Amino acid sequence: MIYIISDEIEKNHINHLSQSFILKIFIRRVKRRKTRNSGAYVIT
Repeated sequence: MIYIISDEIEKNHINHLSQSFILKIFIRRVKRRKTRNSGAYVIT
């Protein structure tokens, strides 16, 4: 059981890392767009 739980936690951790990585790329792209368009895309 302990191994299964730790494996699930590791999967969740990897998913979280990839999600935050995708989010960073997305935010960078939106920031680039924001400089071209006059503040149309704003991330709060």
